[in-house]
Amino acid sequence: MIQWLIARTKHPKLREKLKRNEKRIMLFLAAQLQFNRAMLFKRGGAYNGHQKWKDPLFRSGVPLSDTGALKNSLAPNSKGKASNEAKAGPGGTLKIGRGKVTIGTTLKKAKLLNYGGTVYPVNGKALMIPLPNGKNATGLAKQLKKGTKKLGIIATKKVHNVMFLRKVVIPPRNFIKLNSADKKEIMTAFKAFILKVLREKKA
Repeated sequence: MIQWLIARTKHPKLREKLKRNEKRIMLFLAAQLQFNRAMLFKRGGAYNGHQKWKDPLFRSGVPLSDTGALKNSLAPNSKGKASNEAKAGPGGTLKIGRGKVTIGTTLKKAKLLNYGGTVYPVNGKALMIPLPNGKNATGLAKQLKKGTKKLGIIATKKVHNVMFLRKVVIPPRNFIKLNSADKKEIMTAFKAFILKVLREKKA
């Protein structure tokens, strides 16, 4: 985008200004992309027309935000407002080159959490899953701690802080795809920032 604009800017001074500020402009674009994803996580998927993510069965609160590791890797600038400069979060990636910005995550669980899937035990007959405590626990989690058997759970009489499952089905919660509203939001901010740069007296 920025290289295309530089190549088609006929005014020499404006073209040079865009060249000098190319990295700054691309970092701004990356920051807007990160902010957009941060809002998606904050709203539990229900942002800019995206479908709301399915609520966790056993933990209350926003989906995909238990530890915050996934959100922080993709969108470290998530304090409620967009930053002017992006940076890669813990476990995240940020690539800028050839007029393109890419943010990502190195977390191994990210693909499964985005597309969904079924997890089976590798060593043993069941998966041991800890149950949340206190306010973080849903009504179902509290019932299970009392020994109630549901959802194919293999329960034990002595341990009620964990559950044993033969498999775990993870629903898809897409945090990768950008829809038309996302693109419009990002590009509107991007174009406004370019105009700001061009109007600056010293840049």
